[in-house]
Amino acid sequence: MRRPATKIWYLLHLALGNSSFTEQDQSLLNDLSLGDSAVFWRIWQKYERYLYQICLRKARGRSHDADELLSGVMLKALDRLPLHAANISNLKGWLAALARNFCTDALRRSSRESQLEFIDQIPDETCESRWGLKKR
Repeated sequence: MRRPATKIWYLLHLALGNSSFTEQDQSLLNDLSLGDSAVFWRIWQKYERYLYQICLRKARGRSHDADELLSGVMLKALDRLPLHAANISNLKGWLAALARNFCTDALRRSSRESQLEFIDQIPDETCESRWGLKKR
């Protein structure tokens, strides 16, 4: 039921133009692609709150986890944004995708690590007697 409303919003958004990508964004990206690394921090200040909200949603409302995720997103953006600046046509969308992907990967990694920690806490005898497995 929500799909038609999304499609209407998308069509309206196309008809009105991409208001999230401003001339200022284009200018900042041009400067960044030419090697002005100080520009990154102006971009970061502009979108930090928006990206924090994405991290907070991915962290299911845990602000401490969202802060850590946002720090990782910032480092990833600092590394990747200058390399791709010349090819970005929607800065806000590009940063949002970077944040969502980073958060998903980080939370998936964290989940795997906690599972491994749990397995390491199981006594060796239990693994061998119940499942016939030997721990590494």
